[in-house]
Amino acid sequence: MKPFAICCSLVFLAAGTAHAAHPLVTDDTGTQGRGNHQLELNTDRMRDAGVSSQSAAITYTYGLRDALDAFVTLPAATTSPSGLGDVAAGFKWRFSESAGTTFGLKPELFFATGNENRGLGSGRAHAGLTLLASHQAGEWTLLGNAGLAVNRYALPVDHDQNRRYVWRLSAAAIREVAEGWKALVDSGVARNTARSERTHPAFILLGMIYSPSEKLDLDIGWKAGLNSAETHRQVGAGVTVRF
Repeated sequence: MKPFAICCSLVFLAAGTAHAAHPLVTDDTGTQGRGNHQLELNTDRMRDAGVSSQSAAITYTYGLRDALDAFVTLPAATTSPSGLGDVAAGFKWRFSESAGTTFGLKPELFFATGNENRGLGSGRAHAGLTLLASHQAGEWTLLGNAGLAVNRYALPVDHDQNRRYVWRLSAAAIREVAEGWKALVDSGVARNTARSERTHPAFILLGMIYSPSEKLDLDIGWKAGLNSAETHRQVGAGVTVRF
């Protein structure tokens, strides 16, 4: 994969997945609670075909109600071509709770803030919707997501080469292994954005989250592609602060 293509993949990946609790790709149904704030900062470095690239993201979340959050995410590529990606804003609404199982919806709008000529965005506003599910089973937390992105492109070449509708499925399991420490595994598959490709990118992710207090999380994750359509290797780290 060429460096320019890697940069494109990084920014679109960050836009689509940065809102889960890093390093997870699969999001949970948890919300901040009315009047509470959360700030997430993370960075990921990936390597494919011998070429390395890096991305970063900042996400701010505010609890509008106990079961409703609003958020905004600023993704960026930090290696050449570097710059801001398509900024995302949206909501997370937990609409159902019963016997340890909860369901939520996460609609998102992506603004055309990234430079499409440098591979940092699509050049047009686009949207996504994800169905979220969480289940608590003893010491285990199980998560599942089913999402659909509706992409739009400003450049004719991007419009011709890329699909407009891209689905995504993923699932994760989290377990507390010691006081303040959680281990996680995450896996998923998404429709290949490129019209010419029939192999859908699939991944496996392993990670740890350390919470020295209820207000602070530190995390690290390792992600690997399960086929040639997915990024070969990716390593990321992040910090989350609640106030």
